[in-house]
Amino acid sequence: APCGSATGADACASLSLALSQISKNESTTISVAAGTYSGPDNLQTVISGTGMTGKLSLVGAGIDATIFKPTLTNGTSVRFLKLTNGVVFFMSGITMSNFYKHSANGGGVLEVESGSQLTAHSVKFANNE
Repeated sequence: APCGSATGADACASLSLALSQISKNESTTISVAAGTYSGPDNLQTVISGTGMTGKLSLVGAGIDATIFKPTLTNGTSVRFLKLTNGVVFFMSGITMSNFYKHSANGGGVLEVESGSQLTAHSVKFANNE
């Protein structure tokens, strides 16, 4: 699996690094290590289902252990994820905090376009607008 397990030295250092390793031809689980992720490689991510035949899963080390949190001031438009073109996406064991409304079409944290699917389990949304 890309970036190894959710713990240890083999875990992903950033979401963009993990996404660069996925195969669109099979279901893939991306494991993200415990920590707070705030840099540009972890924000404003667009995941497209174009050509993807499997489900994509993002699994953190735990709801209070893996945190995506931008360091921008309130009022700065920033989103965590945008799901497009029929992607099937599952996420678990993460917190998304302090995201601000990105556009009229999506909230501060997520924008899920028609045809895409999102399942969230053990996910915390905190202080988002």
